[in-house]
Amino acid sequence: MSKQTQHAGMLTSANAARLVLATAGLAAMAWAFVVFSVAASESTISEVGNALLRGEVFKSEVLASLDAHINPDTSSGFRSALLHQVVMIRLSRAEEATHSNDPMIIDQGLKSLSRILDQTLNNAPDDPFTWLVKFWCDGRRDGLRAGNFAYLRMSYELGPYESWISATRNPQALTAFPALPSDLADRVVSEFAGFVKWRLDSEAAAIAAGPGRPIRSILFSRLAELDYGQRRAFANTVYRMELDDVPVPGIAPPTPQIPMPVLPPNF
Repeated sequence: MSKQTQHAGMLTSANAARLVLATAGLAAMAWAFVVFSVAASESTISEVGNALLRGEVFKSEVLASLDAHINPDTSSGFRSALLHQVVMIRLSRAEEATHSNDPMIIDQGLKSLSRILDQTLNNAPDDPFTWLVKFWCDGRRDGLRAGNFAYLRMSYELGPYESWISATRNPQALTAFPALPSDLADRVVSEFAGFVKWRLDSEAAAIAAGPGRPIRSILFSRLAELDYGQRRAFANTVYRMELDDVPVPGIAPPTPQIPMPVLPPNF
């Protein structure tokens, strides 16, 4: 073998070795980029989802951009623990869509939410909040029906005493109160009384002034079972809102103050 041939062989081997190393390096960089991107997007989804759960508001453009990392069906690769945050993002987008006048946008938003709800419940069927969102989403898509009430019932059975869920569930259930089966209607009324029992008077008063306003006589009647002090605290709050046409049991509304006439000087 000539020296030229030997040198050619050495160069070829060296180039091959460098190519292998370069390829391995690029593969490692690509793997690291993918892992970092996934980690970064999951971290952002988690932070935004938790913020939405706390009641914070984001611009629609922010949620749409974040949802682009989830669509279409990329959520199947997320950890089960992250699906709850994805639900919050799509719930916010679906709620925003329902405020539009475009049936196509509304349908797309609800379908997108419905898909992630089904996936989440397959992974975590014991999550009462997800069942509540399922009740809302299904009701908006198909109207109230027997199967829809089963979702609300699951939410109550799995999370009957979680106040942060009740704060959303009770107003939502009250909007459907006339159509609820008797067992669910009773749970809704008991849940409202629970707000008063645990001195969440502002929350209870807001419900009484909002979705519970048409049935205050039913809601307030359950308060007769509570202690006087609990009823007194709630009455003080609700009467200040001038909702005294339906009295709290055992607590009379304040007597209206009749203003004295203004007399002319030196009268």
